[in-house]
Amino acid sequence: MENYFVIPIMEIDPFWSIRGFGYNRYALEYCKNVLHIPTKYIEDARLSHRGIEIDLIDLEHHTQEAWYIHLINLSKSASIL
Repeated sequence: MENYFVIPIMEIDPFWSIRGFGYNRYALEYCKNVLHIPTKYIEDARLSHRGIEIDLIDLEHHTQEAWYIHLINLSKSASIL
């Protein structure tokens, strides 16, 4: 079970702009509102030169949730880009 993800947001979402999003709270907002990750599972979300880095916690019983599967697919498809 993965609990650390790097989502290269600029490659996946070409309309997203880092301009004006210099604070890590925007990374958290993106995780909640766009990726639909429940806040209680987000240990940390931050912007970096690679994209949004996400650390998750307490996933033992939630790896079959749609948001988690979507997150895995995004990270795998991003590595192909």
